[in-house]
Amino acid sequence: MDFDLGVKFWGVRGSVPVSGPQYARYGGSTSCVQIKTNSSVELIMDGGSGLYQLGQNYLKQAVPDEVHLFLTHPHWDHIQGLPFFVPAYIPKKKINIYGCSQGALELRTILDGQMSNPYFPVELDTWQADIDIITLRETELDLGDIKVTTAYAQHPGLTLGYKIEKNGKSVVYYSDNEIFGNYPVNKVLACLESNDFDEEDLQAVMLAEEKKKLFKMIAGVDVLIHDAQYTNKEYEAKLGWGHSTVELLTRCAIAAKVKHLVLFHHDPSDDDDHVDEKVALAREIAKDCSDTQIIISAASQFSEMIEV
Repeated sequence: MDFDLGVKFWGVRGSVPVSGPQYARYGGSTSCVQIKTNSSVELIMDGGSGLYQLGQNYLKQAVPDEVHLFLTHPHWDHIQGLPFFVPAYIPKKKINIYGCSQGALELRTILDGQMSNPYFPVELDTWQADIDIITLRETELDLGDIKVTTAYAQHPGLTLGYKIEKNGKSVVYYSDNEIFGNYPVNKVLACLESNDFDEEDLQAVMLAEEKKKLFKMIAGVDVLIHDAQYTNKEYEAKLGWGHSTVELLTRCAIAAKVKHLVLFHHDPSDDDDHVDEKVALAREIAKDCSDTQIIISAASQFSEMIEV
């Protein structure tokens, strides 16, 4: 492979899997993204229903000896593929599962609960691979020549976003994240356009801090995969649900000089045509408010690998 990082989508939906001809271009499986490298390190972001297809693909190609699976959070659409991930049942394979606890509830306990009666007939302890479950907070990890940085997202319950870096190339994965939720749009846009703010305006100070945290993760990245579940109009009834709008996300990506923005976590009610409309909306915003070229696309589980 002549690239440092490669991104392949196996699940791009939020909430629940969907099927039908109206989803034929983007797919209906829930969150799962494969990050390939030109070294032996194999990363998977989230374990939604798309993880099943990735596992089947491994059987056709070659099952890696070791896999690093990073979970953003344990909502159903991000873990429902785990019981069906074939490599977990193959002896002598190594699977490292990373994610955050939920208060006093540890990640291992959460995953055990999903794979226990009456919810599932096969318990986690029956996995035959060597399984290591690692609890994360905001931190940095080194996996050989790969650096992984974590940061909490704005989403109900504890949720992580991930930045993957190798040889100066970078991919950020923020599957569920409500950018600047609960703030007036005019103040958010002012915050994006300037580094100056009124230090006596508490809301302005808080916005500036959120901007600093977000831009620390996404500034200048080669590929930003980010929640874009709603339009502004759809968002009016979904405030606080933990998901972002296409319009605000696009403006943030432009301000942060992201090279390729990938709209992700499509709503199960969004057919292919509606996803196309969101991409067109984002591209129109980029054309109108920036001289900087930015690639904008929507995640599709049928697309070719994005090579960085």
